[in-house]
Amino acid sequence: MNRYREAMEQCAPPEGLQARLREKVCAQKPKRRKRILLAVLAAALILCMGANAIWDPLFIRRFGPKAAFSKLAGAVFQEVNVTAVCDDVELTVTQALCSDSDFHLIFYYKLPDDIEVGDSPPRVHDTQYYITGDYSWEEYRDLEREKWAEVDWTDLNSQFEYKKSSILHPVETWAGGGGSGQPSYDPETRTIRYYAYRSSLHYYDGQETTLVDLTAQPLTIYVAPPLVEQDGEWVPVTDHPAIVTFQPVYDGPQRRSGEWSNGKIAAKVQMSPFSLYLEAQNMGYEYYEDLLKDVYLVKENGAVSPIGLHGLAGGGTWSELAEGCSTVTTTVHFFGITDIMEYSAVRIGEYEIALE
Repeated sequence: MNRYREAMEQCAPPEGLQARLREKVCAQKPKRRKRILLAVLAAALILCMGANAIWDPLFIRRFGPKAAFSKLAGAVFQEVNVTAVCDDVELTVTQALCSDSDFHLIFYYKLPDDIEVGDSPPRVHDTQYYITGDYSWEEYRDLEREKWAEVDWTDLNSQFEYKKSSILHPVETWAGGGGSGQPSYDPETRTIRYYAYRSSLHYYDGQETTLVDLTAQPLTIYVAPPLVEQDGEWVPVTDHPAIVTFQPVYDGPQRRSGEWSNGKIAAKVQMSPFSLYLEAQNMGYEYYEDLLKDVYLVKENGAVSPIGLHGLAGGGTWSELAEGCSTVTTTVHFFGITDIMEYSAVRIGEYEIALE
């Protein structure tokens, strides 16, 4: 049984409570009635939260207040609370929203006790995600520390070169779409809060691209040392990166995919509760914005709606693999947590791609 539904059944209100509340509220004067309604709403939220973990406000801001009580809330939500002490810093994952192909994460980086932070908040500029749980912090440090002495942690190019030689590189993930919220710094706890999300995760083994099942193995988060301003210069807070590992959990419908081709024109779609990946080949689109104008979701009951009502895309790609063969790709991030079993197909222009 879905954990969310099971929890809600366990916290069902007593029989007749709704009728008694309605009778009591209606008997009050209008102003008094409004205050009672607000109190009843708050009590109902507290009752439900008792059975369902309280989501971080960043998740509520991103998906809306109804998301924590949606049909798939219990399937995607994970209370993680895993901390890795990486010598002089700490990295903690508190909560996650996951499907088998997407994640939204909240994690915290605790600065070293002896580093001074000026008036400007710390700068953060590099995080990466690896599908492995093979290395503890101590094992990773002992294998990599000699390389760190050669890295300029203020320079992204230097960090990029290091990561290509890292023992983690073979399991580095790439995303069809993603981003992060603005990190925030709390001077009292000396911690930086991160919010990051990735969709349609995949990795490349040197020969082919493979979609990632997030639940099949642990996920390791890599964070480069943030920078702080000292005497007019930005310097790293420490001389090494930090990693923390946890196991993503998801108890909902698996990613749904569909492909269509007539030999000249081809389309591919992948749908999760968080996003829709689109790939159109030789369909006449020069920009991903043009592609999005022609995309519609088709429900099982036959209802059709434009993708713009469901989410937004943060960008896209156009590529020409061979002369006369162009491909446009983009990822739409849904406004809410979407029940993908309600949909039967994705329509691109006049072509309909069935979801398997």
